[in-house]
Order: sequence, then structure tokens, then C-alpha cells
Amino acid sequence: MKFKNLCLILVLLYAISSCNSKWDNYKATQADKMTQNNLIRSWKINQLVGPEGGDKFFLNQSQSIWGNFIEFKSNGTFVSWYSADCGNDCFTTNLGKYQIINVHYIRLIITKSSQDGECEKFEKSFNRDLGLYQISNVAHGIDLIKFDE
Repeated sequence: MKFKNLCLILVLLYAISSCNSKWDNYKATQADKMTQNNLIRSWKINQLVGPEGGDKFFLNQSQSIWGNFIEFKSNGTFVSWYSADCGNDCFTTNLGKYQIINVHYIRLIITKSSQDGECEKFEKSFNRDLGLYQISNVAHGIDLIKFDE
């Protein structure tokens, strides 16, 4: 009888811990989806996300149509580009992929860089992993800060 009670208690403890684990995974998945949903849009950015990487990217919602921008798309890709009010400039566009690791981190990978306008024109393909960036929600928008792996 004691053995049956012990087995029953063990089975119940396992079931409870399994449910908690599934709930924690569900909560983490929901938080990751919220992070991705917050990123999916066009942002004004302090510098282009390009093959050379960067230590800090400051994203904000701006009504300006000139300057550096990044757009995160729902399919896991992004485009980062420069625009100016006149055509007498050098225009760079970088394409890449991103992966939301969790609510705190994102991985950025550059796949293509091109340049045209009043400068040397080029188009280069890459698979350059820029590494992990910590995601910080701040008053002006979102900061992506390079994380040393």
C-alpha cells in the first residue's frame, strides 16, 4: 500500500512539474513574439546596420524621410538604407536576416550590401554574422547594444 501511494505521489509531482515547464515555455514564446512584433516596422536608426557591424544601434520612430533607416520584416529579414533629400549623394542599402533569441537578445546577419549614387557603385553578397545584440526598450524607442559572446 505504501509503495502504491509513493508511486502515485511521484506521478503527480512529475505531472505538476511538467505542466509548469510547459507553461514557462509558453510564456517565453509569447514574450519572444511580443518582442518580434515590437520590432516589425521601419525605424530611424543612428547608423546603418552593415557588414562592419556596430556596437550600438538606436532605433526610434521618426517622421523624417531622410537619414538612416532599418525595417524589420515579419519573415525574419531586414533592410537598412540611407536616404537623402537630394540625388547628389552616396546611397547604401544592406540586407540581412535576424533571429530573436529571446526577449533580451537578437542576432543580426548581413547577407548583401549595395551602393549607388555619386560614389563607387558595388553590390556584394555576404553571410556575415554580426553577433548578438541586447534589446533594451527605452523612452525614445529601442536600443540594440552589442553583447560579447
